[in-house]
Amino acid sequence: MRIRVGTSGWSYPEWKQDLYQGVPQAGWLRRYAEVFGAVEVNMTFRRGLAETTARKWVATTPEEFRFAVKAHQRITHFTRLADPTLLVDFVSSLQALGFKLGPVLFQLPPNLSRDDERLEAFCQQLPAGLLSAFEFRHPSWFQPDVAALLGRHNASLVVADPAPAPLPAGYPSGLVYVRLRQPAYTPKQLATWASRIREYPAESAWVFLKHGSSAAGWASNLAELFAG
Repeated sequence: MRIRVGTSGWSYPEWKQDLYQGVPQAGWLRRYAEVFGAVEVNMTFRRGLAETTARKWVATTPEEFRFAVKAHQRITHFTRLADPTLLVDFVSSLQALGFKLGPVLFQLPPNLSRDDERLEAFCQQLPAGLLSAFEFRHPSWFQPDVAALLGRHNASLVVADPAPAPLPAGYPSGLVYVRLRQPAYTPKQLATWASRIREYPAESAWVFLKHGSSAAGWASNLAELFAG
């Protein structure tokens, strides 16, 4: 399994005394990409990604580095997966990332309950070859039939900590997307997650810790566990 570990975002002033010590802000992404294999881009949830910005990111990072991107709220929260034209426009805006584009994260609102017809219609519009992961936050979605639906479209469920319900049996795709959202992680908890992730029947794993003052350290520790 190919495992990439990172954090949700990279531009955090509180990391200046640790990860970015002695590095000017313009060089933070370059430094981040020296340590981690991927980053989860959350700013795309509220605004579009400019082509010039995407090209700069690509030029700044190593060839093997990847950007996971959170889908815009117009897709997931305003129209709640009901307008596929928004998906087309959003994916088009990511083209400048080229081969460095990782999975697109579709995080659904907590009050959106299970609707298989809505999900099926949306998944039918997913471009071929696009890596996609769906984070359901209403417990009604966590059923084997939903996992199977995603699997038919080569899409993935997000494993979140904490999660509203356990992941159903029969993981749906070759990709596992893990979002670790707790305010703090002990070495024991990180070791438990490392073991759990290794056991998923997937070809690749994308693991992102929530931004915070210590997130870079936790992500580094987790990456070391996978390297060991």
